[in-house]
Amino acid sequence: EIALGIASTQNLYMLAQGYPSCETTLKRLIDGGKMKPDTKTDDIDWKKVNQIFSRNAIKRADYDVFHPTHYNPYFLEYMPNIPYVVTIHDLAFERMRDYIQFNEQMCLNDFKNREEIMAHASKVIAISEATKKDIIDIYKVPESKIEVVYNAYREIPENYEYNKPFDFPYILYV
Repeated sequence: EIALGIASTQNLYMLAQGYPSCETTLKRLIDGGKMKPDTKTDDIDWKKVNQIFSRNAIKRADYDVFHPTHYNPYFLEYMPNIPYVVTIHDLAFERMRDYIQFNEQMCLNDFKNREEIMAHASKVIAISEATKKDIIDIYKVPESKIEVVYNAYREIPENYEYNKPFDFPYILYV
């Protein structure tokens, strides 16, 4: 069973899967007396709300493994002795610093965050052998701590009936 540590979303795919919208969560917060009745959706930092929701879920420790989706180490101070894994998708940015324009302070923070998160993780998932090699070379993570798990692929049968999540045209960008 999977549980996402979010209070609300504006992601259309997640909304189609039944996750609560920001409007629904705001109504619940107002009804629960945690927000003023005249609060508007745009007045709220939803990233912060989701982080608080996630932090509270982490503190409850009613899960077997935690998998952060971003490289923000906010969760480390709340982690009980429950394992966590982190997935590293690509480190081309670190390998090609001389060729890419970037905000140096932001990149240094990201580097430190990834380094700290991988140091404490039970396992590090790399999506390819190349990413695994980069993790070892750049972050000095022991090879024994890294597992390569390729991105999923499944051939769709010819007679597959696609269940469209929306009744309007859209573009999926990955």
